[in-house]
Amino acid sequence: MIDTQTKICSKCRLEKSFDCFRKEKGGRFGLRADCKECNKLYRVHHKDHIKETNAAYYRAKKKRLTLREKLASLEAENKALQEKLANKPTDTDDFIITNVQQGSGNWSGKAKIISLKSEDGKLNFDAAFKGSMEEATECLKNKKHWIGKLVEIKFNGYTGLGTPSFAQLDYNNALKGDR
Repeated sequence: MIDTQTKICSKCRLEKSFDCFRKEKGGRFGLRADCKECNKLYRVHHKDHIKETNAAYYRAKKKRLTLREKLASLEAENKALQEKLANKPTDTDDFIITNVQQGSGNWSGKAKIISLKSEDGKLNFDAAFKGSMEEATECLKNKKHWIGKLVEIKFNGYTGLGTPSFAQLDYNNALKGDR
């Protein structure tokens, strides 16, 4: 019969007192499966293997730390770029509306795309509508009123083709003069 203060070693199969086992949270009774003596013999006989395993672990750990540092650096760089984009100056210029196009899906029955041309007529491009859904509905309903009007368009610089990049017609601030 096994005493409650003893345990059988998984290696030597001898019944020994709890004092002969090292502590281990996951083990039965909070102790390792093998006794201190068997564990010591294992470490002596497998010294090279243990050394290689530990070296591999620390190499991998160092590599993980390096990757974490790189990730932190990339995250900081990404944050700086996002701040730069958020604070990018917006250009404005005057253009003439040539068409107000209806959107599709949720934008059905509402102005979505505004076709524009430069005052000299050399540049034609489309801009997105910026405003509420109600304003987009009103804009499409009064399409004839908008066509031919000189409006101010906001954009983020010019593309390689010379058209305004990310052009938007701000419904509340676009018209030059009265609506």
